[in-house]
Amino acid sequence: MRAVLRCGLLLVAALVSACAALPPRSVEVLPLPTNSWPERRAWLQQYDQFAVTGRVAVAAGGQGFSGSLRFGQMGELSELAIDGPLGIGGIRMRWNGEQLDVVTSRGDHLDGDAARAEMERRLGFVLPLASLRYWLLGVPAPGSPAEETVGEATRLVGMQQDDWALQYSAYAASPPLPSKLTAQREGARVRIIIDRWMP
Repeated sequence: MRAVLRCGLLLVAALVSACAALPPRSVEVLPLPTNSWPERRAWLQQYDQFAVTGRVAVAAGGQGFSGSLRFGQMGELSELAIDGPLGIGGIRMRWNGEQLDVVTSRGDHLDGDAARAEMERRLGFVLPLASLRYWLLGVPAPGSPAEETVGEATRLVGMQQDDWALQYSAYAASPPLPSKLTAQREGARVRIIIDRWMP
């Protein structure tokens, strides 16, 4: 009995020491320039491989809804998924810089004008998908004029671009990217909370 107990204690001690010897998982830190806003903006506007998960609340046309959000950027391809509670009423959107594809919760595949009409019907407005990838990163979309308000640590706190007003109320610690933002224009408001960045 003592031999069994001794073996058990040795096994537990070995497991504990093995766990203690494992190096902690490293958290990837983006090499963001921090000494000037123009450098940070230019770096992030070139950044095209990332994903986020979070929550979204949309208000438009006197109605609104909230749900979960997943967004991924892979080169020129943007993918956005919004799901209601328990996955009800979801919509998936893919934008490759030229063509929009939408998949509804019923499994209908739409493209072109039909996809834009479905997006507007579901959200109450046409979401600027070409700009969204940049706005999530906390920078204006290139090629379109923007009025920027930059705060501490060379981070954007507000912006006006393409009839949209954006406010950035919080940034994550690592990576140092937006965690709370609001995009608003006449008749529409989108609030996004990013729970996880996957750079």
